[in-house]
Amino acid sequence: MLLRGLCVILVVLCMAENSVVLSKVMATNPDAQLLESGKRIYREGILSTGQKLEGVAAMGEIPLSGTQAACINCHLRSGMGASEAGQRALPVAGTTLYQPGPPGFWYLHEVAQPGVNRFRPAYTDITLAKAIRAGVTPTGRALQPAMPRFKLADADLNALTAYLKSLSDTSSAVDDGTIHWATVVTPDADPVEKKAMLDVMEAFFKARNAETSRYLHNGHIPPNRGYAPLRNWELHVWELQGAPETWDTQLDAYFHKRPVFAVLAGVGGSHWQPIHNFCEKLEVACLFPNTNLPTIREGDFYSVYFSKGLTLEAEALAEFLRTDQAHHHTRIVQVYRDEPQGNIPATALRQVMQVNGGIGLKDYPIAPKEKIDTTFWRRLMKTERPDSLVLWLSEQDLSSLELSGPLPHAVYLSGHLLKGQLPTSLKPPPNKVYLVSPWSTQQSRDERFTRMQAWMETENLTVTDELLQGNVLWLLWLVDDAVEQITDHFSPDYLIERIEDMMGNLGNSSLYPRISLGPGQRFAAKGCYILGTGTDRQLKPLGTAIVPP
Repeated sequence: MLLRGLCVILVVLCMAENSVVLSKVMATNPDAQLLESGKRIYREGILSTGQKLEGVAAMGEIPLSGTQAACINCHLRSGMGASEAGQRALPVAGTTLYQPGPPGFWYLHEVAQPGVNRFRPAYTDITLAKAIRAGVTPTGRALQPAMPRFKLADADLNALTAYLKSLSDTSSAVDDGTIHWATVVTPDADPVEKKAMLDVMEAFFKARNAETSRYLHNGHIPPNRGYAPLRNWELHVWELQGAPETWDTQLDAYFHKRPVFAVLAGVGGSHWQPIHNFCEKLEVACLFPNTNLPTIREGDFYSVYFSKGLTLEAEALAEFLRTDQAHHHTRIVQVYRDEPQGNIPATALRQVMQVNGGIGLKDYPIAPKEKIDTTFWRRLMKTERPDSLVLWLSEQDLSSLELSGPLPHAVYLSGHLLKGQLPTSLKPPPNKVYLVSPWSTQQSRDERFTRMQAWMETENLTVTDELLQGNVLWLLWLVDDAVEQITDHFSPDYLIERIEDMMGNLGNSSLYPRISLGPGQRFAAKGCYILGTGTDRQLKPLGTAIVPP
């Protein structure tokens, strides 16, 4: 509704709905159909007739249509509004519209008038209709000029009004005393990673709840908690079993037994997409899971990742190879296991290299259970004679790496698969080995981990996986701060929007050199380093981070 400035609005894509299930619900539930119509108007600027929503911004009489006129552009998905370039889009969720605004709030809502300082009256359906159609407040004053005046038939107005009221709905995972959260463990997750994650999460929840109990016992709210009621946090561990195609049913059962406000962290092996799809389907926030294989799909909203994982590495490496002048990359061989953690980065590298052209790339897939030993490496070097090797392999697979004959110019390894470090058993000359990684030097990472390590020592936790445990703890700090800001509006959409807004400040405290999020962005770390080694085997960036186009 209220425009961010007077420029053309960025198009915000709406999440694709499950049309089969939705049509069945709408056929038997008129309220569901009304809400769905209102949602399309709000998010996409599409009326119930299928025509585009039309409106006019008063200043300059700027015509708007379709996605440009969609309310989501300024009031965001949650309906809680935003600020940009001096313009303030106020909340339009029902709990804010249908109650009086506080003193001093008036000038943000109407055209400012000297000396006016009073409550904004609560909206009614009638006064809200006037505001939407004519830009008039409950007291007859004009809304800010950037607020469009919309052409809406009664049926569409009723639908939009119903949807705005639904934005007030508080998650059933939150009550006066408790917020319920979940974390997901897939059956192919590393048991060591699972324990490392749960140790941090359980200790954090215990410490936070103990602090809450102390404040409740003392009868006051700590200064940093703002107006948010103090609630305990309860963690539910959703452990999945069997094949990935069965996980959706299991997740549905977990969620309907005990709804949760968001899925925090989680640990997976070769498959994460079923969890991603589930969270998009039920509109549940899924925040920063520990997976190398995130789902990369335009328009999805509810799943937020640290990075594109192995795909990011492949895209950054392709960009580096295209511009690298130090080596003659005429024949590159990429070696990988014929399973998702090998196939996905190999496919991504191949696709980008085909676009760039000029460099020969050959795939060398290995069966999932094929043995890799020194004989394997000798045969590979003799038959392929690569100028460069790209190895999408784990530390275990690299333990036997021994290159003979004419050595390649460079050997590129995966930072994600090696957790940002070179294997101690690596035998190729150090000056020929490079690590493609979203993390910079070990020294930088150690410095960033200092605060996290101090917290873990306080909680008597052992550091068993620095990257994973650091990521989980950073996420929990971030979510704790976000909950303070959302006060009582427990909407998954609003939680994600607050996190997007907060990332600019809190991103610097993560183990990544630089992370950020903006509206529509779902991957926080957007670049990778090419780390080289000297005779001391210490990794150093060859340059600045490579951000693939």
